[in-house]
This record gives sequence, structure tokens and C-alpha cells, in this order.
Amino acid sequence: MAGERLETSAYEVFEADNKRSDATTAYVITASDKRPLQPSACFLVTDYAGMKKVDVHQRLKTAEFAQYIDRPYFGEIYISRNRFENSNIIFFTETFQIDAWGNLSRPRDLLFTGYMATLGVGDMLPANYGIDTSTPNEYISMNENMAVEQRLSGFLDMTPTEKIYVHQDRTLYMAGETVWFKAYQDFSKNDDPGSAILYVDLKNDANQTVLSGKWSIVDRMAFGQIELPDTLSSGNYQLIAYTRWMQNPGMENYFTREISVISPYAPQMTEEPQQTTEPSVELHLFPEGGHLVGGIPSKVAFKVTDQFGKGLDASGFITDQSGNEVRRFQTQSDGMGVFTFIPEQGSQYFAHLDHFQTTKDLPAVSSTGVAMELRYYNSQIRVVLRHNLDIIHTQYPFYLTIHQKGAVYFTSQVDMTQASSMLDIPVGKLPEGIFTITVYDENLNAWCERLAFACYPQPLQLQLTTGQETVERRKKVTVEIAASDCFGSPQSGNFSLAVVGSDLDGTEQRNNYYSDYFLQSELKGIIENPASYFEEMDSVGQKRLDLLLLTHGWRTYAWDDMMAMVSPDVRYPVETGLGFAGRVELGRRLTGDQVSVTAFLRLDSIQKFLYGQWKRMGHSVLQVIISVIPPRSYSRR
Repeated sequence: MAGERLETSAYEVFEADNKRSDATTAYVITASDKRPLQPSACFLVTDYAGMKKVDVHQRLKTAEFAQYIDRPYFGEIYISRNRFENSNIIFFTETFQIDAWGNLSRPRDLLFTGYMATLGVGDMLPANYGIDTSTPNEYISMNENMAVEQRLSGFLDMTPTEKIYVHQDRTLYMAGETVWFKAYQDFSKNDDPGSAILYVDLKNDANQTVLSGKWSIVDRMAFGQIELPDTLSSGNYQLIAYTRWMQNPGMENYFTREISVISPYAPQMTEEPQQTTEPSVELHLFPEGGHLVGGIPSKVAFKVTDQFGKGLDASGFITDQSGNEVRRFQTQSDGMGVFTFIPEQGSQYFAHLDHFQTTKDLPAVSSTGVAMELRYYNSQIRVVLRHNLDIIHTQYPFYLTIHQKGAVYFTSQVDMTQASSMLDIPVGKLPEGIFTITVYDENLNAWCERLAFACYPQPLQLQLTTGQETVERRKKVTVEIAASDCFGSPQSGNFSLAVVGSDLDGTEQRNNYYSDYFLQSELKGIIENPASYFEEMDSVGQKRLDLLLLTHGWRTYAWDDMMAMVSPDVRYPVETGLGFAGRVELGRRLTGDQVSVTAFLRLDSIQKFLYGQWKRMGHSVLQVIISVIPPRSYSRR
């Protein structure tokens, strides 16, 4: 029967001309007038976005108002192979698409009756029909589900993301010194300059703001300096940078970096003595894809942390509700680890840590669902899907979409007629950085989802030369900087350079632009030594990076909100200018024409004379508005 299904697939009927001479396999295709036709006379087949686009010829069109069970249809054909194998295909559309799996883009637009219907050609094609899985390019599709792509891009248009990265000269200062910095801004809407004001705060260990300032963002950059008071106490401080728009999703989106201050005058801040107790230990569990599904092998990532969110080395074991040990687990890197087991439907599981009085419930086991497993290879990623859905669910199409920041990079219809299926996706088709893999049904309900990182960013190659083998103390040195890509081609850009003593900067612990942009600004929680994730780009580093993705939540909106186009609650609009306002109370003999307001502003890096505009608010009151940074003259949707 499987061979018969292959011979009578929709993909073969619509794509290939019938040139067979064997009477037992040759097809006869006729229209309503019963004249034999070649497939090429019935359909125009063209390549479209990695699929086959099929246009139905007008000669197949039926009489006007033709209906099938009260549903109007465009045309139909009859297919005969022998007197026992007769089929009819009714088209409810003039054009449709078939992917390389043999699946129809909109199954309800075609109806198979007769012999083909008994074989389930319309909705039960073999998962590997007509393609070689070693060449996954055949089923890459950018536009298979345009509704999803439009919803993702439309939602991002309503909720653009903004990032700030700050490069300061060092991380160790003496009280009374100056922190020099340059800030870089990224706004996800390329046609929008984003915020015009940068806020920078300095907070102590008690989370108290000791310094704050505002700087103007021009051409996505800001320059400035922070004067540290000589009365500042010794200790560790957090340098925090953000915009008003970044306040909407919360403080986790701010740029932060720890700096140390040493004061010869002010003593170090002392904390109140704390009682010596055992450190608090927390265990967090994260099933791959989001759920445990009964009877399906499931990968579970975990992270063990102390009360400060730092990873701890630990081991433990899993038990069921009867106390039976199911398996053991061990951390691998920075308190993170992973284990695999097969949860049973109706069972409850618990995780226990050795040497700690810590027990955590595993997520409940779903009776039905889809489990996802991601495997990394040199040139591709493999997504393995396993499910235990009933036949009612598998009759309708499922899709897998890879997306990042509102852009869709890959979409494929997933064959769910088998208990498991896999997709091999070339790395060259994937974006740099973190992206999301979502599996959903035709109603846009997500069944499983996870983050992935397959393409490392290619940093610029920077070369510094002085033309001198030795440098004399307190002598002028001219430094030339050359930037090129990985192929040696010269590149232009905006750069910042700090020259400090090697003992004044903890480069091994601080983040850099790549680790902040591609990791810290995308993930929740504390990432220990973030720059190290870009030092090892081999299979070992890939596994460590994947552990990070599995154990940290992502800073993005929920799939359901994006599909429903739910407008988020925006409390802080994009700040396009800066100003202040006041009031002038007029005397009895003054009029508004006799009043002028002049201000000299000295704030951070801004020093200028400003002139105010006024408008009357009452008989003897004027409101004066002074713009420090005029609002930009562009329209916002």
C-alpha cells in the first residue's frame, strides 16, 4: 500500500507530465468534457519561494455557480489509471502551492474523492516524499505562511526593541577620577532613530543612586563623562544606562556593568553583620520545548544557583511519586546541566539535590503534546519532533517557523502523520545570534518553542600599529587603527579606544559588545563571564552555549500576544527631545510682549544659551517652554 501511495501522490500528478506507457500505471486525465489531457495542459507549475506554485488552467473551470455541498468551486479533473482506480479532484481555488514534502499549502482548497481519497493522498503523504533529506534546501520556504510573517513583523513594528551598549575606559577607579564613556544605540526599526536621550546612573551595593545624568544621542551614539566625587566610598558600583523607551519592558533590559571604586579618604561601605546560616540554594528546571509529554523522551535543562544567582556545582537525582529513583544528574558548567528521561503519563516527578535540603517539582506531564529536540552539526541544525497526538489533530497542518525580531527566516509544513519527524536546516539560512523555533497548528496555537544559536557573529579584525618597537615614557605616540572583515577587506565604522594600565580593567570578567548585544540583552538572569561564550566556537562551546539558552528565559513577547497583535501597555514613549517648562506671573503693568526668558544650561556635556517660548495660561500667567534638545522632525506611526 505504501508503494501505491507514492504512485498516486498529489505532488506527482501536479508536477510531472505523464509519459508512462505501462497500462497498469499510466494515468488518464480528463476535464468535464471527458477529453484526455496532459498535466501540462491542465496546470502551470512554477517555482515560488522554495515551493511549487500551481495555477489551474481556465479550461478546467466548471459552469458558473457550480457547488459541492453548498460550497462553490472553481473546477475539477478526473483521473483514471484502470477501471478500478478512478479519482476526482475538485479545486476550490485557481492557484495553490505544494512544498517539497508533497503537502498542500491550504489543504481545504482541494478535495480528493474516489480511489485517491481512500489512500489519503490529500492529507497523508509520506513525510519524505520526493526529497532527499541530505539536501534540505529543497524545503526551505520564506513565505509559506504569510499570516505569521505579517503578524510577527507587524507586532515588532508596534513594539520595537532598543539596546544600549557602553564602552568606558576601565572598570577600576579612584574616588575623584573621571569615567569616560561612549554609548552605542541600536533600534530595531531601521527607519526610526529611536530615543534621543540617554540616562546613565551609578548605584551602590544598596541599590541607591549616587550619581545620574542625561546625554544626547546623535547618530545612534552618545559621548560623556562622569565625575566621581572624592567623597565616594570604596566599594563596587553598578553603571547603568537606559532610555525612557527601555523602561517599558523593565530593568532587565538596561545595560549594566560593575565598576570598582577605591577611596583613600572615605572608608568602605560596611554592611550590617548577618547571621551565619547555610547559603540559600535554588534549583530551576526547564524542559526543552517548554513541556514534558507522556511517553516521549524529554530533555530537561536545570540550573543550581545561590541566593545571589551565581551558579553552583551540584548533583542530584529524580524520583517519581512513589519515591523510586528514575535517574541522576550532574551540573556541567556554571551550575547548569541537562538530563533526559521518558516521563510516564499520570506520573509526578521530583528533583532532589545531594548535600542540600532542596527538592523541586518537575513540571506536570502533559497527556498529549509535541516534544522538540535540537541537534547541532557543522553545517546544519536538526529539529526532531515527537508527538502522541490523536488522528484528529494530525489531519490538519502543523508548521515550524524560525524567526528573530519579527523577521521569518524559515517556515516548513510539518508532517504529523508519523509519531516523529525531523528537519535538517542549513546554518547558512539562519540569522546570527539567538533565534526562536516555534511549532504551531493552523490556528496559530504554539505547541512547543525554544531558543537556538547556530551562527556566531563575525567580529571585525582590528589591527593597531604605532610604528615604534618601544615607547618612551610620557612621549607622544601615534596609533593607527585598521579594520577589516574575516576576508581581509577594509571596513568602515564608528569605534572607541581606551588606553589604560592592564591592572585597571578586569577584561576577563567584563562583557564586550558582542556578548552584550547577542546574549545579555536577549536573555534574562545573570550570565557569568559572558564574553567566554564567544571564545570557544567548537562543539564544546556550542553545547555550553545551548545550556545557557535552555536555562535562561528570553526577553521577548509571548507567541500568543504576537499572533493576536495585542498592543502592549506603553507607559514611556520614545523620548525624541528634552526640555523643561515653568511659569511667569505678570505684574499689573506687564504684558506678554514685554517678557523674554533666557537660560544658560550646563548639564553633563550640554552647555548652551537657551531661549524660551511662552503661551498665555490666564490673565496674568504665562507658561514658558524651553527646548534643550528640539524634537526630531520625523513621523512616528
